[in-house]
Amino acid sequence: MGEVDLELRRIRRQIARQDRRIASMRIKGRVTHVDDAARKLRMSIGTTADGQPVLSPWVGWAEPRSGAFSADHAPVKVGDPMVLDSPSGVIGTSSIARRDGYSGDNPAPSAAGDAVVEKTGSVTITKRADGLSIDVGGTSWSFSSEGLRQTGGTLEHDGHAIDKSHTHTDVEPGGGLSGPPV
Repeated sequence: MGEVDLELRRIRRQIARQDRRIASMRIKGRVTHVDDAARKLRMSIGTTADGQPVLSPWVGWAEPRSGAFSADHAPVKVGDPMVLDSPSGVIGTSSIARRDGYSGDNPAPSAAGDAVVEKTGSVTITKRADGLSIDVGGTSWSFSSEGLRQTGGTLEHDGHAIDKSHTHTDVEPGGGLSGPPV
């Protein structure tokens, strides 16, 4: 075998290694294990020839925002769709998991094009350019430049209802002062 043949083989092997690294830079999968205390997870990133899952190493996950003035925490759960980012193409502990897009079994909390919507269980927080609304199991609060509006539920302050059933003691007609709330 001549020098040209050896060089061509070396180049083919190098291209194959580079192709594998490029293919490993971004891999979709699902979370299989979560260690909340260590802020690490493992993902199923493929299957072997006999159908067994191929698991990533333990890696950290990206949070939506973090820093001195803004911090969010969104827990990761087993089954969540994620993308494993490995910029060098080498999957390892320096890889980071990022949340993947929505799907049929992981639907978006809203189809609104003008709002940021966060949903956790029965709590939905909707932020728009002109206001904020919070809905908890059918009771809702809307904040806007016009003020605060509550729909449903009861409103209480220091053990006293201040909703539509609110009454006072010692009510005097006209400009007199009433007593404390009942």
